[in-house]
Amino acid sequence: MWRHVASERFLWIAGGTGSQGDAEIQDVIRQANLEVGETLCLETLESTSRLQLRLPFFSAKQLGRAAEYGPLGVDVVLDFCQELNRALKKTSADANVGLYCSTRDGAVLSALLLMGSFLILERNMCAGDALGLIMPADRPDAMEWKFPRPWCSKEAWSKDALSLKECLRGLEVAAAKNWLHRKSLSGSSRRNIASAYDAMPIFTFKLVRDSMDGAPYDDNITFWVAADPVTTVVDPSRRPSNTGASANSSPKSVENNSSSRKGRKSLIQKIASQSSFFSTQTNSRSSLFRALRKSTDPTKDTSLTASADRPVHLEDFAKWLKNDLGCVMLVRANFEDEPNLPGGSYGDFFHERGIRQVDLQFTDGTAPPQEVAQSLLVEVGLLLDSLKEKTIQKPCNYAVVVHCKSGLGRSMSLLCMLAVALFPDIQAADTFGWARIARPGAIQTAVQERFVRSLDEEAATTCCLLSENKSGPSVRNLFNSEKYQSKQSQSAWLQDKSL
Repeated sequence: MWRHVASERFLWIAGGTGSQGDAEIQDVIRQANLEVGETLCLETLESTSRLQLRLPFFSAKQLGRAAEYGPLGVDVVLDFCQELNRALKKTSADANVGLYCSTRDGAVLSALLLMGSFLILERNMCAGDALGLIMPADRPDAMEWKFPRPWCSKEAWSKDALSLKECLRGLEVAAAKNWLHRKSLSGSSRRNIASAYDAMPIFTFKLVRDSMDGAPYDDNITFWVAADPVTTVVDPSRRPSNTGASANSSPKSVENNSSSRKGRKSLIQKIASQSSFFSTQTNSRSSLFRALRKSTDPTKDTSLTASADRPVHLEDFAKWLKNDLGCVMLVRANFEDEPNLPGGSYGDFFHERGIRQVDLQFTDGTAPPQEVAQSLLVEVGLLLDSLKEKTIQKPCNYAVVVHCKSGLGRSMSLLCMLAVALFPDIQAADTFGWARIARPGAIQTAVQERFVRSLDEEAATTCCLLSENKSGPSVRNLFNSEKYQSKQSQSAWLQDKSL
């Protein structure tokens, strides 16, 4: 399996063990009659993560087959772009850079993802054009190859599984919307943030605000995902004595009568009774239970990260939120007393330090129930309204941080929903693709995959999450993002880039 991208001067070959001297690879080079200069054996390079997905705080065994298949994270994508650019500069104009990997399915899929990402980020191609260049002639169906769901002990490819095409499409969207922040966040800096704070920026929304002198300013609100801070800090026991929320100063929360200790089954039944998205998109409720049982609970192991920058205690984490991110809202999707939260969650710790907390809690492994989805849209709308009224005469940067216990399933489901609501010109499938690259391991269960997919579908599946009226509006119609943006920022750039 091979492909020569003549316009970009690189030759990709998947053969044998993927080493430069492999007989299969040498046969292809002779057959193609091409000169090769610099070579990159992708499964031996640290810059490509050896074509395997690795995450701080988690082992390969926990990741399941996703460790072998990916998709690789945006940090690896950015590092590969640098590596390939260096190799191209070292290679003469009449020669090609050789990119080699083995025929292992996961290696082939990751190699295609990296090459497509290079063409999108470095050559400004759309995902469709990039795929057209890199698809091997004998496997044109590769763009539809699927990535397994992470955290599964066995292979798990559901009908909603993420495809290579959707990953590249998501990266194209992120690049066009300036969500990558490449000038300030390199691959290594992203890894440092993930290893120290177990957090990552997902997308940025530009808020157009008029100042006192009448000049418009573009404020940036970056939406971050994170794990519960008590799972990240070195010493979670160092916190105020009043860890429980008090009656007078408790964070705003959504009433949820189901405790985390009552188990998943009762809450799934409650959600299923409210949301036809469960009943219409699965054969039976028992399939929901089976889907949840197939996924492992990704419990963090802090010994698996060697970062010296981890915050020592919650006070350090609060300073990072306020001083480094400019956090104006902290959304918690996990319960206070879930397992593997050292000493329980943080109560109203950050609320007492001037960071607005919003508790939108629901059970691990499930999709956002109706009241949670509605409340988050309302809270974000109120926040944007309040920021728009500020009279500061300079552009400002703010952050909204959404977390659950591990910052992978519940929080990323909410952020995918927010992205679809805030950006009417993108598809949920693009958001799904970007989510798995920006936060590897995100969207943990088949139920959550179905939830994200439903955001692209007719109101009959989506509105049931957000409205009592089954013929009501979809996520896009419930949130009027246009009131916060200029006409120039309401881009229709994707309309001409369908695959």
